Amino acid sequence: MIGSSVIYDVGVDRNSGQPACTGVASTKTFSTKTGEDIGSATQSEAAIGISSDNCRAKLAGKLAASLGNQVGKRIQDFVKRRTMYGAEYVIRLTGGALTLMNRTAFNQALKNVPGLEKATQRQAGTDKLEVVATYRGTDPLDQAVAMALGGNPMFAGLDSMVDGNIVTLCMNGCAKTKAAR
Repeated sequence: MIGSSVIYDVGVDRNSGQPACTGVASTKTFSTKTGEDIGSATQSEAAIGISSDNCRAKLAGKLAASLGNQVGKRIQDFVKRRTMYGAEYVIRLTGGALTLMNRTAFNQALKNVPGLEKATQRQAGTDKLEVVATYRGTDPLDQAVAMALGGNPMFAGLDSMVDGNIVTLCMNGCAKTKAAR
C-alpha cells in the first residue's frame, strides 16, 4: 500500500472563529503477487479545531477513517473474487527436447490438478510449453502440478521456480534454466 496526503491551513473559520484546515489523501493498494491494483481511493475533507495542530489531527483522522473504509471494502471484494473465481497463472514447462508426448502428458496431468480450471495452451514448442489457467486450490500451484505428474517417470527430474503468478516447471532442474538467463 502506498499513499500521500496534503493538509492546508486555511486560516480562521468565519462562523466558529476557530482554526480551519482542508486536505486531500490518496492511497493505492496492490497485490504483491500480481501487481494488480486492489483498492485505490482519493478523499478530500475539511475540519476545524481549537488550534492548528488540533485541526490537522482531526482532519487526518477523518481522512484515514474515510479512506480506510473505502479501501477496506475494496480489499474484501478482491479477496472474495479471488476465492470465488481463483487467480490466473501462467504455467511454463521448460526443458530440452520436449516431445509431443511430454507436452501431451503435461496437459493431461493439468486436468487432474484440484482447483485448476480453464487451462488453455498458449504456446508450444520443443523447448517450452506455456499454459494459462485459473487456480483456486489451497496448495502452492507448482506442488499441486508436481503431485499430478508424480506417477509419470518422464517427469522424475522436475523442478520449479515461482515468480508471482508465473510458475515455471523445469524438466531437468531449474538451476540450468537460471544459469542460461
